[in-house]
Amino acid sequence: MALDQITKALVDEYLNEANMPSQGEPTDYERFAAFVLLSPHIDAAVDYTNVMCGSGGDTGLDAVGIVVNGELVSDIDDVEALSASGSTLDVTYIFIQTETATSFSTAKIGQIAFGVKDFFAEVPSLAQNDIVKNASEVSRQILSNARLFRNGNPTCSVYYVTSGRWTDDNDLSVRVAAARSDIDELNLFSAVQFTPLGAREMQRRYQSLRTGVEKEFTFQNRIALPDIQGVAEAHLGYIPAADLLTVLGDEDGNLMSTAFYENVRDFQGESNAVNAEIAKTLGSDSRGQFPLLNNGVTIIAKSVRQVGTRFVIQDFQVVNGCQTCNVLWTNRDALDPTVLVPLRLISTDDEDVIVAIIRATNRQTEVKEEQFFATSDYLKQLELFFDSTPTDRRLFLERRSKQHANAPVERTRVVPFNNLVRAFASVILDDPHRATRNYRQLLERIPQDILNPNHRPAVYMAAASALYRLEFLFRNGALDRRFTPAKYHLLLASRLIAEPKVPKMLNGSEADRWASRLIDLYWNAPKAEGVFRAAAQTIDVLAQGDLSRDRIRTLPFTEQVLRHYATTSP
Repeated sequence: MALDQITKALVDEYLNEANMPSQGEPTDYERFAAFVLLSPHIDAAVDYTNVMCGSGGDTGLDAVGIVVNGELVSDIDDVEALSASGSTLDVTYIFIQTETATSFSTAKIGQIAFGVKDFFAEVPSLAQNDIVKNASEVSRQILSNARLFRNGNPTCSVYYVTSGRWTDDNDLSVRVAAARSDIDELNLFSAVQFTPLGAREMQRRYQSLRTGVEKEFTFQNRIALPDIQGVAEAHLGYIPAADLLTVLGDEDGNLMSTAFYENVRDFQGESNAVNAEIAKTLGSDSRGQFPLLNNGVTIIAKSVRQVGTRFVIQDFQVVNGCQTCNVLWTNRDALDPTVLVPLRLISTDDEDVIVAIIRATNRQTEVKEEQFFATSDYLKQLELFFDSTPTDRRLFLERRSKQHANAPVERTRVVPFNNLVRAFASVILDDPHRATRNYRQLLERIPQDILNPNHRPAVYMAAASALYRLEFLFRNGALDRRFTPAKYHLLLASRLIAEPKVPKMLNGSEADRWASRLIDLYWNAPKAEGVFRAAAQTIDVLAQGDLSRDRIRTLPFTEQVLRHYATTSP
């Protein structure tokens, strides 16, 4: 069935912004649905092709996404790095089945549930293609580190999308409830959601991503602060806890995790001493004392509209109070009108003011300085440099998570901070093997070897351009995705082909000229494709066809690549 006119227009808009050619209406709708349903769970621009599995061996699913600590994870090395650091793992599994049919099917609901259960089976009964197999491997690695689920077991969100309209038909609703129960019986999840979505729901969710989430609430007990430079308006007061949770709940009835991306400390779990004390207060007859015992919540919104005591906030973040909000959510059944929460509501779109507030409100406990890289003057300079490049070569540096989420920019041109660091290490420092398994070690090289204030900005633009071009070739099928595990070695090899010698100093005019030649190459689509094809052929030969992570992502293989090009370069 054909998509309705509005949905078709939104799908086309998404494909255009993502620089994706149409692959036919059914596939286009699948990719659109993956973007709409995965984006609220993650905090950076992502190449969704790594989760699209809708072909043979897909276990009846079109997309499988695994989100860990706000990042869409499709690489087992990322899981190993997190587990090695002892980080708490907050995990969400997202399964999506999308159809252009205008009706929902009870049989399809059952097939989806069976596919999800089979995904977690020790010996799956359904055939699995490479993307599903990779997701299964990532999942097994995550579940083997269950000791790190300090905030509770993973959650599971299953979406059944059509181009029709969900009407709460009794037979369908009963089947959805049964499917949810079937998945819950795996005993893997703290919560399971099975959500049918029609065209109208998909349109609304897409528009929310474009404009930022909008919530309305009553803020009666407050005072307005006088004019503050860089701030449109600011209010101090308190609101009922139940009203706060209404603001922070998402469309699927979960706590909206994306509202906390700018809060530098993740939820520490209710076993944390402070959080346990909060929970104890909420469960006692002293819950009315909550506003006297709690520091409250700080919300920064890009837009605030006020009509009397009613406030409408849009594109907002909780920058302080993550622990409070999570404990309130967990204990929401114990709340009553006496539980009030101190609230600081600030409206500003000044990035410097936002960062200053984040730093100030999160200094009551120790926070690693690496969490504040976004505040560095040099990273701001890089952002301005990226913004000043010609339009046809422009990339957008994402200093802060979801910084460009609601901007009218081509999403594939957004360069998240971690991608910039990995690309620079691969292209400039000859360290592609550290870009995945040893990423934390790369952060330790800031600001001496990476993001050194003396470095010329052009060398970072060269590295980011290389990554952009490579991902473009993967996305459009010009390079076989079996080379994905060797992505960072391909970046190194492409540079070794084009410019074998890196300038000894990255702070002078020689570095600018060198980087300029690389940038010219990577933005010349035919030449860049030829270079990456040659690089892929060499990597394949050196690896003897074994592109597994254990073969590729090692120092010995990096040294092998460097020796090869050292002996073949003129």
